Amino acid sequence: MNNLSIQKFRNLNNLFTIINIIYTIKDVGNNFGVKIVGISYRPLWKLLIDIGLNKTEFRILVKISPATLAKLSKNQTIDGSTIERICAAFQCQPGDVFEYVPEKDK
Repeated sequence: MNNLSIQKFRNLNNLFTIINIIYTIKDVGNNFGVKIVGISYRPLWKLLIDIGLNKTEFRILVKISPATLAKLSKNQTIDGSTIERICAAFQCQPGDVFEYVPEKDK
């Protein structure tokens, strides 16, 4: 490897380190109940309770992976096509699935 290749590798490695730090901070914040992202799927959970559907039944009905269900449970970003499938399954609007919650200053 020449010096230029080594430098590119170091820069790329530094970028991955920064990305990992950001995700670690986000995960730690989520574990301690700190709101990092202003999206909440609380309306979805209320809808499931109202119709008597548990999370596993919901996952199977909407055809989402366990990983996507975990993202929903942690109020993490999901793909727009998943929101479409949820809305189609329950004949509802996106606002019935998620809501914007402003972050509070800590």
